[in-house]
Amino acid sequence: MKQIQKKSILTFLFLTFLFVTVSVQTFAQKGQQDAVYLKNGSIINGKIIQIKVNESITIVNNCGDTWVIPAADIDRIDKIDLAFKEKKIKDTLTIPRTFKYAGFYSTVHLNFLKGSMEDTPIPTPSILLTAGYQFGWGLNIGAGVGIDLMEESYMPVVIDFRYVFRDSKVSPYIYLNGGYTFALQDPDPEEDYFYYDYYSSYYPYNERDIKAYGGIVINPGIGFKFNISNKNAFLLNLGYKFIQAEQSYTDWNGQEIDRTLKYHRLVLGVAFQF
Repeated sequence: MKQIQKKSILTFLFLTFLFVTVSVQTFAQKGQQDAVYLKNGSIINGKIIQIKVNESITIVNNCGDTWVIPAADIDRIDKIDLAFKEKKIKDTLTIPRTFKYAGFYSTVHLNFLKGSMEDTPIPTPSILLTAGYQFGWGLNIGAGVGIDLMEESYMPVVIDFRYVFRDSKVSPYIYLNGGYTFALQDPDPEEDYFYYDYYSSYYPYNERDIKAYGGIVINPGIGFKFNISNKNAFLLNLGYKFIQAEQSYTDWNGQEIDRTLKYHRLVLGVAFQF
């Protein structure tokens, strides 16, 4: 009887010790986070989500941004208490040779549009402002608004999709944006306008009461992304832009005529992402 009681007591003590040990370890882990110490003295705090031996470490910092840090820049990796972090350490955003490959972004695009039947050899300027989110596996989804300074000015409002192929300092990418473009001005009826349709035929008109309307816009293309810092990137792109807009005017006999205009433009552009 005494042996049974002794075994029961020992079993109870062992289970109690095991429970306390696991609880303490779990609590300690919740009160700690990863700290990556860089050779330049900077420290990145957060949670390490990927380690590539002798290549890089991927960490999500306390702001929710994802960073890829080359192994050559790392001094050591450690665990730190959250309380110590709050008192002693600040997240550092200026980290040499690292780049942001996931998180929110904004981009300013400057494009030049060139059509085969334009009278001037000077390309038409186009500006587009986009904002969105880049996922860690390369997909970018955003929205934008801009202005195209063609024969008449148009304001495109688009959804922008991009796929960056490599999580590196320089990477090729493909993109597709499209949506609706709004006409910002009507044609000047005092001037001769020569618009060409899908079959490249053209015809003049100089009628009165010309009204310009919007239409669809589609712009696919390719490019290269150059990550110049941990927050900023420089982009080069080459693409094709199609715009289909509508116009209406009153003919000499009072008849209202609707006209569809189709623009086909080669796009060469630069952009800055931040």
